Amino acid sequence: MRVPRVIVVGWDGAAPRFAFEEYARDLPALSALRARGSWGPLRSCRPPITVPAWACAATGRDPGGVGLFGFRNRAPGTREMRVATSLDLRAEPVWETLSRAGRTVALLGVPPAFPPPAVNGVVVSDFLAPDPVRPPTHPPEFGEELRAAVPGYRADAVGFRAKDREALLAEILAMVRARGAAARHILRTRGPDLLWLVEIGVDRAHHAFWSAADPGHPAHRSGDPLATAIRDVYRAADEELARILAEPAARDAAVIVLSDHGGKASLGSFRMNDWLRREGFLVLSGLARPGTALRDAPVDWDRTRAWAAGGYYGRVYANGADGPRAVEEIRRRLAGLAGPDGRPIRVEADVPAEVYRGRNLALAPDLLVYVGDLSWRVAEGLGHEDLWTTECEVGADDAVHDWDGIAVASGGPLDGGGRREDLGLCDVAPTILKLLGQPVPGDLDGNSWI
Repeated sequence: MRVPRVIVVGWDGAAPRFAFEEYARDLPALSALRARGSWGPLRSCRPPITVPAWACAATGRDPGGVGLFGFRNRAPGTREMRVATSLDLRAEPVWETLSRAGRTVALLGVPPAFPPPAVNGVVVSDFLAPDPVRPPTHPPEFGEELRAAVPGYRADAVGFRAKDREALLAEILAMVRARGAAARHILRTRGPDLLWLVEIGVDRAHHAFWSAADPGHPAHRSGDPLATAIRDVYRAADEELARILAEPAARDAAVIVLSDHGGKASLGSFRMNDWLRREGFLVLSGLARPGTALRDAPVDWDRTRAWAAGGYYGRVYANGADGPRAVEEIRRRLAGLAGPDGRPIRVEADVPAEVYRGRNLALAPDLLVYVGDLSWRVAEGLGHEDLWTTECEVGADDAVHDWDGIAVASGGPLDGGGRREDLGLCDVAPTILKLLGQPVPGDLDGNSWI
């Protein structure tokens, strides 16, 4: 059954725990979609990171297919890490497929959308744009139209890791309202076949306020005045969802609400480069002060066998002629890693060629490392004696990512499915194509939910 249009509403990082359980009564629009549609936890990609996750949803390909493995990817032929852009995609997203077929699309903040791709419709860049207050658009003149229609629209909360928490909450809530207003403006003026927006505010609320909301967080303080901050952001996102669905252009549309990954409490960071140094894989020619960035450290690259980049997961890169052997040694030793309490801690170390069907692996790390089932970040700074810390080297951060996000889908053939346990991120693209009556390539990594 074909539908007149598809509306995809992304709540970046939305967690099943909050959306389906603790805050469910505060989310009437989402709950109404669940009641009549199909819904359940949505398994993210490996790694469950905003980039590449939204690209996996949009292409139906795993990270090896899209050729992206994080916000930052290794620049070819160097040890430098650079921020991903839309030009790095190695697979075709649905908006290109639909544009080529003459269908209209509109994208609001769907990563990676900088520079904004040329589509048959309009695009507003995502939070990776250099200026989140005036994100670039396609066509360029749409930016002025957007700012006139929705004053104060922005792609991200500026400086969210360092900002006063009360001011940050106000900024996030204003951003959520503006994103919803922009989506309604586009529906009224253009009525695209596909409208896809991503609200980054949910993710920002997790990272800023998880300790306030979660009594189980190590840093939780009873009576925190911002204990309801995450709930407030979810509620605002749900109110905007209701307003979007109330638009005449949304009538009879298929609606998919999803997140690219989940979230949970951060326990701290594992200092992987210091561990590699201690294990003899990374060699220094002199002393490094605590917190020294890898690029500033006196690394003896002729004797170094491997180094790491950090984030919500670790990326290990081999260095030198014995790279494959070094990778296997590192993998074996990580399997026996002791946590901060001295007891064994769960560490998963993926070799890209073993976990990805896609083979766009030129920028892939040699190992992708997940510590403590993602509860521990990976820090890359050098010069510490203690391998474990409760601090985050990039600024305040209460939360880490989790494997399961959310999916709620309703409209046409999606109705009546109830709770499902078989939903995956790569299923989104084939589902959209099928809903809009477009051919679905047979070699995608996901399957249509229809």
